[in-house]
Amino acid sequence: MFSRRVLRIKALHAIYAYRKNPDIPVEKAFAQLRDSILAVHEMYRFYLFLIGQIHEKSGKLIEEKKQRKFPKPDDIALLEKIWQNPFMKVFADIPTEKLFPKKSLPFNLDDIADTVHKITIELFQSEFLKTFNPHALPISKLKELPEFLIKEIIYENEYLHTLFDKKNIHFQDTEYYVLELILKGLHFYTSGEFPILPVYRDEKEDPEFLEILFYKTILNEKEIQQYIKSFLENWELDRLAETDLVLMEMCITEFVYLKEIPIKASLNEYIEISKEYSTPNSRIFINGILDKISKDLTAKGKIKKEGKGLKEE
Repeated sequence: MFSRRVLRIKALHAIYAYRKNPDIPVEKAFAQLRDSILAVHEMYRFYLFLIGQIHEKSGKLIEEKKQRKFPKPDDIALLEKIWQNPFMKVFADIPTEKLFPKKSLPFNLDDIADTVHKITIELFQSEFLKTFNPHALPISKLKELPEFLIKEIIYENEYLHTLFDKKNIHFQDTEYYVLELILKGLHFYTSGEFPILPVYRDEKEDPEFLEILFYKTILNEKEIQQYIKSFLENWELDRLAETDLVLMEMCITEFVYLKEIPIKASLNEYIEISKEYSTPNSRIFINGILDKISKDLTAKGKIKKEGKGLKEE
């Protein structure tokens, strides 16, 4: 599920937080990092579950409206656009035990029942649904309904933001990413059970990558910072933005300790991350320093890449 870039960003947040509170044991800080990743995966599974619940709610609303003394055919027809949509139904068909193997939902169903109802009504009353053609061809066009639901309604729901904030999952950093993954899965979905992404793309290599990156950056902080300082001309470390310094330390850790990652790959990744977390001037500065450092470490024989790390394409 998580790309290496997202794991780097998560590690950046965790290392920065640890520097602000160095009294906590480093093992606890790493456990918190791991837990934050699992929490985001829980958010991902919850959203798959939520979309399925919205589909089921549309079916219940149809039955309720049919039981009325004077049913409104137009209302029922609108709800049937949701209920009969095969790409909405696929979310409802995901077995709950696959989404939550420990049989423990992240939220009480009673707590979200009102939200499921409100979201379903919002979709039901939307202009989009009124003009949506449930018989459109090719059939892939029917994906536009769950796509609209995710992009325009779920993403904007303030109550859901509050729920995740209470669980210490930062909405701005994670929800967009999670919903984009679901949209991507929907885009490539053709038939059968909707695929549930695992926590890590590589269940062996990615956790090892995260652990090495976190621990080596923290445990070698002073050594790496002194090394960076030697490349600063008329500039002191304490004048650097803390985020910029941590980014450079992490990149140097990858150069030296993560032998399967090419130098250029590490450089490119941290330059891209700096575009989000640093100023334009900082990005140029980081790029220049890291380029000099990579060449110096290579010349001194301190970078010893192997396997995939030898590829510099």
